[in-house]
Formats: sequence, structure tokens, C-alpha cells
Amino acid sequence: LIKLFNKNSPQIYIFKFINFFFTIIIILYTSFIVECDGITHFQFSKCFSFSNQECVISHRPFLYPLYISISGCFLFDSLIPIITFNIILSTLMINYIFITFKNIGKNISLIITILFILCGFHVLYIFSLAEMHLVLFFLISAICSIINFHSTSKKSFFYIALISLFLCFYTRLDTIIILIFGLNYFSEQLIYSN
Repeated sequence: LIKLFNKNSPQIYIFKFINFFFTIIIILYTSFIVECDGITHFQFSKCFSFSNQECVISHRPFLYPLYISISGCFLFDSLIPIITFNIILSTLMINYIFITFKNIGKNISLIITILFILCGFHVLYIFSLAEMHLVLFFLISAICSIINFHSTSKKSFFYIALISLFLCFYTRLDTIIILIFGLNYFSEQLIYSN
């Protein structure tokens, strides 16, 4: 997997610049978005921090509040760490998409990565307190790992995809359908490989 991310290509730097450009536009021209779920997640994330603040237990999954806490929002008493983590995840998504499809074909990789960047889903929730950015990261990770597993049959991609699907579910429960489809795909792969 480390070798996969070490494949340097001049296009990846262009994509990183475009991603950075879109990120700056989002940060400069939008306000920080906090929806009612974001407040619930933020209050729930206090349970995972070492602060003396009161926390609120929620029926929501625990992974996004844990992500908020690990990012350092309470340690630095700021929302800048969560934005920084979101920017890093956004860059990793673009890299993984480009590298995954580069193994299939360079032109296909360029087209798919450019379309993903232009759709803007990877920057839509950078400047917010919403779990959708983390869900998108796990979905992209799972999909790209499934594609890599299908093309290379390396078990590391199998495990990355499986873990990503479960992490996606524990970030947002309504992704259970995606988890079921993923488990169905993997069970078929295991049956047919024997």
C-alpha cells in the first residue's frame, strides 16, 4: 500500500494544486457550517476528550465524534484542527482515486480524477462540522480498495476495503446498505476464490 502512494506523477501535483485552490475558495467564501447533527456530534465528542466539559451521550455512531476529539478541537480550543484534518482527507481521496485508476489506464485516471475534483464533493464539507466528509473518505477508500483488490488480488486491499466499509457504517448508520453490498461482494469473492 505504501508503494501505491509513492508513485509520483506530475499530474498528482496539479490535482493537489486544484484541490488547494478549491479549498481556499470554500474557506474564503463560505461560512463555517454547523447543522443540528454537527452540534450533537460536537457535544458527544466531549466524551472522548480529556476535558472537564459535560458531554452528551447520543444515539448517533461514535466514530465522527471520536474523529472530532482526536483532531484536537478540545486540546487547542479551536475548530482549525478539524478543518486541517478534512483538508488532509480531501487530498488523500484525490491521490487514491488517481493512483487506483492509473493502474487501469492513465487517460481514464485523469478523466475520473478531474470529474471527481470538478464535482466538488471532496471540498463541500471541508469547512463544516458534518460527518459526511469522513463518510465520503471511507467510501472512496473502500471503492478504490475494491477496485485495487479486483485488479491485483492483493489481500491488503481486501482488508482495507472491508475496514473502510465498517468505519463508514460506524460514522453514519444509514450506510448499512453500502456495508451489506460490500460484504456481499466480498463473500462472493471468497466463495469463488476457493
